[in-house]
Amino acid sequence: MNILGLPFPFSVTGDVQRGGPATLELTLGPAFSKEAFDQLRCMVPWWATLGELGALGGSLVAPANGRANLLNGEPEMAPGTATWRFDALAVAPEALVHLANVVYATGVPILGIGLGAHGIAPATSLTADSYPGRWPRASFRP
Repeated sequence: MNILGLPFPFSVTGDVQRGGPATLELTLGPAFSKEAFDQLRCMVPWWATLGELGALGGSLVAPANGRANLLNGEPEMAPGTATWRFDALAVAPEALVHLANVVYATGVPILGIGLGAHGIAPATSLTADSYPGRWPRASFRP
């Protein structure tokens, strides 16, 4: 899957709805401020928290089954890359558009984003304005 319409490529391999392990790797451009990177370091765990609370499943993953459990809130750093590892990821594919947009909003120059998950998902493309739908019914009794 690819997310189109962003100022950087975002490619996804595997099935992000499955709930298996996943790796998010951001290729960073040169010359970014510490403040912008600190925002990025906060935004990815914030997004993961939304996934853990069931807010990123859209109409495909029930809120009780949503997952985005990071192994560590801090990225693994290597020259030019920041990597976060999930021990479980179960979100709607469109939730990755949300992630891409919050990463972009930090102002860190991103050369590319790759997310690898387990399983096989159909080859599709999403646009930068695709967002998850909503789960069709409340998961609690009113």
